[in-house]
Amino acid sequence: MSKVYRSNNKLVINLPFDLVGDLAIKEGDELDFFKRGNYYIVAKKSAIAEMIAGKQAVQQMEMPAAAPMKTAFRQHGVPTPEEISLLKKLDTLRYGDRTKEKVAGMLNAEDRKTLTDMIKKGYVRLFKKSGESTLKYSIAKDIYDSFLMRKKELVGKKAAEERTQVAAAEQKPKRWEQVRSSDNAYLDRLENDGYLVINSETEAAAASASLEDSIRKGFVVGIRAFNKKFYVATKAFIAKSLPKIGKMIGSKGVSVAEISKETGMDPDGVRAILYIMADNGDVTEVKKDIFKEA
Repeated sequence: MSKVYRSNNKLVINLPFDLVGDLAIKEGDELDFFKRGNYYIVAKKSAIAEMIAGKQAVQQMEMPAAAPMKTAFRQHGVPTPEEISLLKKLDTLRYGDRTKEKVAGMLNAEDRKTLTDMIKKGYVRLFKKSGESTLKYSIAKDIYDSFLMRKKELVGKKAAEERTQVAAAEQKPKRWEQVRSSDNAYLDRLENDGYLVINSETEAAAASASLEDSIRKGFVVGIRAFNKKFYVATKAFIAKSLPKIGKMIGSKGVSVAEISKETGMDPDGVRAILYIMADNGDVTEVKKDIFKEA
């Protein structure tokens, strides 16, 4: 929230941190205000000059893109695997849990150093919404869109259309099998079980190399969970398992063991689906192996 106060017989506006960042404002910059009905639009004079010269559309001025973040991405390039892993951890947290204190409490020394580096690069920033007093972590939009874009399940008509498409896809041969080699153990396990559980970074790197084409084409989905394990599942396995597991998830929480007993699925298969749902923001792990609606 902006605050107006008096200084040297003038009224001064205290601009919010996120607005300063979005407009890339620095000391000495000149701002102009344009009245639109009952509200005003604020913009840097340099941006106005560009607009008049035909370099910037009015829509861009009214809804400015996160220029500092995109600039940081261009300057520092693609995040490292360690940074992407930590970004995914942050992304699984609900907004209210992204405070400095809570995040610091869940990270080890190496992760805290990685987080500090990402803040310097502009991949992550601290901000607070209007009316709030606590700073929280936010992921740069271009980083999020490029590496973390979560696709939540659609509702209503769109959800029905998606389920129809998945059902139709299940009737076709698994196209990801076309890139399968006869000696590929990871694809063999995926073919037999529909999912993989990988326990180490080394094995995960090998699996990622083997499954790169299948992941890129969207035939399989992989995530890293808070228990440090990697879970990979085929789209067919996800489509088959989601209805059975989804109907058991409620606001009070349900354990992996309960779901496994009710559905007859292997506990690791249940975890694979639940962690993928958590990565999409649909469920939250409130305790170890206990999940509820997000």
